Amino acid sequence: MKVLVITLVLSLTLVASSRASPKHWPDPPAWWLHSSYMTCVRYQESKDGRASPNIYEMQGPNATASDGDYDWLYGAPRAEQDYLAWLLWKRSGCHQPWGRYDGCC
Repeated sequence: MKVLVITLVLSLTLVASSRASPKHWPDPPAWWLHSSYMTCVRYQESKDGRASPNIYEMQGPNATASDGDYDWLYGAPRAEQDYLAWLLWKRSGCHQPWGRYDGCC
């Protein structure tokens, strides 16, 4: 009986781990991710994911001047949002996308 339980637990563990999706996004640099300004941005924009699943409140490709497109990242994993925010920061810096709105940068 003990061997059967152990076999069952190991089988379920293997099935669960085989269904886990592999990570598809590179990690942004730790100095950037944990910097005071990006920590502030995450808190100001979404309370670090508690107030909104769009952690950085980045607008999507369908945004216009009068209508934001914030829903596009609601199902995205944290790693994807961190990476996209890193790419945006590399292209535009902190002030343009976030600083003038939330005062972090």
